Amino acid sequence: MTVFSSLRSRIFLASALLAVLSIAVAIYLVNVRVTREAERSLQREIVATGILVDQLRTTQT
Repeated sequence: MTVFSSLRSRIFLASALLAVLSIAVAIYLVNVRVTREAERSLQREIVATGILVDQLRTTQT
């Protein structure tokens, strides 16, 4: 008797696979969105820091 011999086993495995794939896709999409937002935030902070450095240079000269 193999794992795929009964209909109940096949339905269970298909359901489990579907659940795992759904969770994996959701995690991937959230990861992409969070990474994109973090990169945007970091870019804004870099620009703001550059402006502050330029202001400091102009006040010191």
